[in-house]
Amino acid sequence: MLSKILILNCYMCEILKMTQAERTRIRIGAEVKLLALANDGKVFTVRLVSPAEVNLEANKISIESPLGRALLGRTAGETVRVETPQGILVFEVLRVECAIEQNTSNMHIVRGQRCDP
Repeated sequence: MLSKILILNCYMCEILKMTQAERTRIRIGAEVKLLALANDGKVFTVRLVSPAEVNLEANKISIESPLGRALLGRTAGETVRVETPQGILVFEVLRVECAIEQNTSNMHIVRGQRCDP
């Protein structure tokens, strides 16, 4: 469990060090609003998380899932094609929000190391 906390702490530190331009790119922890360009144009939001944090009921998807892999590094306005066992799905990225920017007051200290914004 501690190793998972340390890994997540490292991800948080890297996100905090990003420039504003880098923060607009989809990374682990990002909340992403998507428009399905087929199947009635449904709009939905997902958060990209590590495989250990997946919770589909809370719209938390793995960065290792087909959609997660397709979204990584993308920005708002881009179109994303996702190959799934059911076929190719196409989405437009409407919004990207960095999870760390939402609440930097809850930084955790792990073994004496702190991520400072």
